[in-house]
Amino acid sequence: MTDHGILAQNRDLIEHRSVDGTLILEFDKPEGSLRHISFKKENYYIITDYSISVLPAKDPPNVTTLATKTPHSLSCCGLDTIKHNSQTLLAAGDLSGKVHLWAVDNCAKEPDYMYNLEVCSGVRSLCWKGEDDDNPVSLLIGCMNGVIYRWFPLTDPINKHIYIALPRAVTSIKWQNGDPATSLVASADSGGTLAIYEKARGEDFLRLRSGILAHRPSLGNKQDSKFGSLQQYAEIWSLCWSPDNHYIATCSEDQTCKIWKLNILSRSEFTYCLYSIDIPIEWLTLSGHALAVTCVSWEKTNIGEVLITASDDKTIRLYDATNWELLHIFTTEGTSGWHTITYATLESEGNRLFAVTENGHMLSWDLESKELLFNKRIHIGSIEGLAYCKPFLTTVSADCCAAFHILE
Repeated sequence: MTDHGILAQNRDLIEHRSVDGTLILEFDKPEGSLRHISFKKENYYIITDYSISVLPAKDPPNVTTLATKTPHSLSCCGLDTIKHNSQTLLAAGDLSGKVHLWAVDNCAKEPDYMYNLEVCSGVRSLCWKGEDDDNPVSLLIGCMNGVIYRWFPLTDPINKHIYIALPRAVTSIKWQNGDPATSLVASADSGGTLAIYEKARGEDFLRLRSGILAHRPSLGNKQDSKFGSLQQYAEIWSLCWSPDNHYIATCSEDQTCKIWKLNILSRSEFTYCLYSIDIPIEWLTLSGHALAVTCVSWEKTNIGEVLITASDDKTIRLYDATNWELLHIFTTEGTSGWHTITYATLESEGNRLFAVTENGHMLSWDLESKELLFNKRIHIGSIEGLAYCKPFLTTVSADCCAAFHILE
C-alpha cells in the first residue's frame, strides 16, 4: 500500500486500486515471480525473477462511475434505461427473477432506489416504453421460461401483467424507435425465432403479427464446443430496429447478423389493427465473425447511419448502413485477461462506440478517428448489460452490481 493507493498481484495481472478499493488500472504482470512493485512519479516499477520494468502510467479514462448498487443476490442479466421528465430510469434484472429500479436526476446526483419486482423465472431482457395515450411508462420483462411481463412501476409498482408466454427464453425484446405511441414490438428467443407483435388500441396485450425462424440450426457442420450446439438451435443474442423502423437486425450464435426488411402498411384508422405486416424478408446476411455474434446496434451518428456487430471473437465490425460497406474492425487488443465481448452500443447522433467484456472491462472508440478512447475494468464479473441514455452509460454484471457512469 502506498500514498497513491494499493498495488497488488491478482493472478497474472497487477492491479492499482484506490484506498477505497476502486480499480484505477490493471495490466499484465511481466514474466516471472513478482519481487517488488511500486509507483513513483507517474511510473510503475516492477521487479520479477527475470526482469526490471518501468511502465508509464496511462492517462485516466474519460469515464467516471457515479454509483454502484448491489441489491441483486444472483448474476444480473437484462438492462434498459429511459428518459422520464427530468430523470433517467434504470431497470436491472437478474437470474433469480428480480427486477430493480433506480431513478437518477439528470444533474448527476446519487441515484434513488425506487422499486423492485419478482417474476417467476430468471430475467434475460428488458425494454422500456414511454408514456402514451393508453398507458403510463411501462417495462417489458423477458424471462428465461419464455414469459413476457409488462410492469407499470410508476403507477402500479406491486403488480405485473403477463403479456405473452413463449416456448423458449426471451433473449431480446425491443419496441419500435421513435414516438412512444408506436405499437410494434419485436422479440427474439433462444431457438432462433424472430417475432413481431402489435399492441392494438385500447388493449393491454400483444397480438402476434408475424413470426419466422430467423437463424436455423447448422446441421452436419463442425461445432464450436465452447459456445453451445448449433446442431440443435441458433440462439438469437440480440436484435435492434433500424432508425426508420423499416428493418430489423438480428445476430446469433451462428456467427452471422441478418438484416430483415419489413413490409408494413398502415391501415385505416377505422380498422381494428394499426398495421398489416407480411413475413419479414431476409434482406442481407453479414458474415465474417469467427464466433458467436453477441450484440448488434444500429444508429444515426456523426459519421452517418451505421451498424455494428460485436462478437465472442473479440472484434466489433462497423458497417455503413446505406451500402453495407465494412468500414472498420475494432479489436480489444491490449485488454488484459481472457475475455469475450458481451455487449456493444453506438452513441445516437454522436461519435462514440462503447463495448463491455466478460472480464468486466468497458471500452470506447472514436468513430471518426477509430482511436481507442478508454479501456478500464469497471466490474469484477462479466458485464451482462449495457445501455446509453445521455449523459449516463449504465452497466450490470455477474458481480450482482448495477452501475451508473458519467462520460466526459
